[in-house]
Amino acid sequence: MRFRKLLGTLLAGLATAHGSLAHAMPRHVDVVLQPGKIHEDCFALQPRQQVQYNFKLERPARFNLHYHRGKEVFYPIRSESVSEQKGNYVAAVAQDYCLMWSGDKEGDNKLGYEFVVVEPGLTKP
Repeated sequence: MRFRKLLGTLLAGLATAHGSLAHAMPRHVDVVLQPGKIHEDCFALQPRQQVQYNFKLERPARFNLHYHRGKEVFYPIRSESVSEQKGNYVAAVAQDYCLMWSGDKEGDNKLGYEFVVVEPGLTKP
């Protein structure tokens, strides 16, 4: 009986750890922004966790990091016309955050980006 209880505790701990490690490895994505469309990549951050990101576009476009609280949208980072950017954001509150790029009407725009969620006090190697 003790073994089953111990095994259950260990499995629950692994399940919790797996959820927090969902973005422990950098995520790299290459996409094509279509005219007038958006591309969004969302993830959860807990207080003091940070997201480190970088991206490069073929042509300048709009970029933001945002989250929703009810019907309100908050933009901790917003760039109106940028072709590449590297940065990080440390969360003050637990939220689902989204990196978002908006395509212009001039045609397809190639986008390559990478991001990683980092635990408090750690930095990406």
